[in-house]
Amino acid sequence: MSRNIYYSAVIILVLIISFSISHAVKSKKILSTGDTFPNLRVKDRLSSQDAEYLGLQQTFFSFFLGKSFSITEINAEVIVVEFFNKYCTSCQTQTTILNKVFSRINEQNDKKNRVKFLGIAAGNNSRDVQVYRRENNVPFPLVSDPHFALYEAIGDPGGTPFTIIVKKTASEIIVASSHMGLTTELDFLVKEIETALEKDVKEIIETAKKKQLMSQRTEDFP
Repeated sequence: MSRNIYYSAVIILVLIISFSISHAVKSKKILSTGDTFPNLRVKDRLSSQDAEYLGLQQTFFSFFLGKSFSITEINAEVIVVEFFNKYCTSCQTQTTILNKVFSRINEQNDKKNRVKFLGIAAGNNSRDVQVYRRENNVPFPLVSDPHFALYEAIGDPGGTPFTIIVKKTASEIIVASSHMGLTTELDFLVKEIETALEKDVKEIIETAKKKQLMSQRTEDFP
């Protein structure tokens, strides 16, 4: 009798845990257009070349000792943030595409200094990042996120690759567009970046609200 009670208790406990996990997964909110992007702080030491590309201020001590930096310190109007993992095959394909997007943007003098790219390796250490960058010939800075701190800061969306294009002002960072999973259309990504450059933050937020309202109306009246 006591054994049956024990097994019953175990089964109930497992069901409760399963429900909690399922509920947590369903409750995850993937950052989308109009959302505020968190001011992530990166602890990796960047090379002087990468720091210069991002427009980070360098001092004598930071040059030799390195220093952390936040997204707001990046000198750009638009930042393409790519979350990836070294062992994710889709991420490798996405990186190849982003390399081409980077080249396309950098060929345009009116855009190359206004747009910056940053890759964040969720679950990978600095050594993994170095190998990944070398193997995939990545021209823009990549940083490590071994304990998923940065990944969880954006809501732990549940997968990679995750491409986020953000618009930055002196006071806020707003998501201009986001794409979970592999995005293979090069021209589409370039257009998304150009659109983010053209629109101001207020316009991005208002457009997102209109789309959300239309989506809700569609759900209410199928």
